Amino acid sequence: MLAGLVAPRPLYVMENPDFEWLGKVSTYGCMGTAQKQYQALGALNSFGYSQEGGHNHCSFPSGQAAELNAFIGKFLLGNASAGLTSVFRTDQSLNFNIDTWSPWPVPNLV
Repeated sequence: MLAGLVAPRPLYVMENPDFEWLGKVSTYGCMGTAQKQYQALGALNSFGYSQEGGHNHCSFPSGQAAELNAFIGKFLLGNASAGLTSVFRTDQSLNFNIDTWSPWPVPNLV
């Protein structure tokens, strides 16, 4: 829920799930709960989470470039048509049910 404290301000979190010490399952769960907080505030377009493996530690994969560029364009450069910023994706097969850890209906707080 800590990441949700940033809401409704823009937040894009990227992760390389190939390195176990980075905590791919816990980060996925935390970002899933943060997404619910952004949803409650009507700010899903300000939240992005992307897990993509298949690259070295501390390197940036081209598969996340469009997402990062959209966030930079929209929120730092003021280009409203910069691209999709409501992102929640992983290239992993995770056996994790977010609703188990945040078992409430998402309220409308706006």
